[in-house]
Amino acid sequence: MEPFEFNDEILSQYEPEEFRRGQIVKGVVIGKEDDGVVVDFGGKSEGFVPVNELIKSLDEYKVGENLTLQILNLNYEERSILSERRPVLRKTLEELRKDYEEKKPVKARVVSQTKGGYNVLLKGVVSAFLPGSHSLLRRNDPIPEKEIEVIILEMVQTKRGPRIVVSRRALQDKKIEEFFSEKKVGDIVEGTVKGISNAGVEVEISEGVRGFIPRSELSYDTRISPEDIVKPGQNITAKIIELDKEKKNVILSLKRLMPDPWEKVEEKYPVGKVVNGEVISIHPFGFFVRLEPGVEGLVPRSEVFWGNTRKSLEEVVSAGDLVKVEVINVDKKTENSL
Repeated sequence: MEPFEFNDEILSQYEPEEFRRGQIVKGVVIGKEDDGVVVDFGGKSEGFVPVNELIKSLDEYKVGENLTLQILNLNYEERSILSERRPVLRKTLEELRKDYEEKKPVKARVVSQTKGGYNVLLKGVVSAFLPGSHSLLRRNDPIPEKEIEVIILEMVQTKRGPRIVVSRRALQDKKIEEFFSEKKVGDIVEGTVKGISNAGVEVEISEGVRGFIPRSELSYDTRISPEDIVKPGQNITAKIIELDKEKKNVILSLKRLMPDPWEKVEEKYPVGKVVNGEVISIHPFGFFVRLEPGVEGLVPRSEVFWGNTRKSLEEVVSAGDLVKVEVINVDKKTENSL
């Protein structure tokens, strides 16, 4: 007598009534593997959701997380296969159609690299194609781990399903145009420090939009180096002082968001007041003293020595010395205290 073998048709007769292929069920993440998550959905065997049937990056899932799933295949000996993506596919397609018509940005996760570009999942659910020329990625760049934003260039229904082509570059170009059409001189923007040089600081305001802060616009104290004011990767707030829409150039200022130390200098340093200062440079005609960041004064040679003398100023003071001086004149136009 030949052994009796169970096939899918026979097994389906013994499946619990509440479980069947295509059914929507609730599941709980009980484990993670390299290619998907293990779930308990109340069946006789544990369930498995492959990474291509998930709607988020694998590292975003936590043990104990509740998921809404669709049963793709019931297997009592090993694992049942389920999908998180399919239950929300139709609703997501309707949302994407609206995003396409309104040219709205869409979240995309790069799944794999293919000939001519990349396979991506839109909103973690719908497959689309990102051409390499529209990806802002170099061929040998690693696939981004985080989601990126794209704009839908084409959305056509075929016999095999929707064919969707997206672009990251088109969205960047759109954002650049919006920035230069909406912003004006005097506006305050936020950005991230991307580069520091002796000439100034390069700032990324948004993807594709970079601004530059000249050294003279970093602080009222121009003797401070750019590295003492900002650090690479630091988030800063700056003021737009020049905007060239044709050349797409943005010049920014940090110091114009700070109080100008010369605005109240006459009140703070009235004529006749004795103040402390630091000698910062020595010249044949006198030496300069820093009273506070951005406020410097000149002590003329004639105010150092009595009468005509051939003495050198270096015999009296050195750079870095702390000295007491008396304010004898304030000229806000030339920004010098004497």
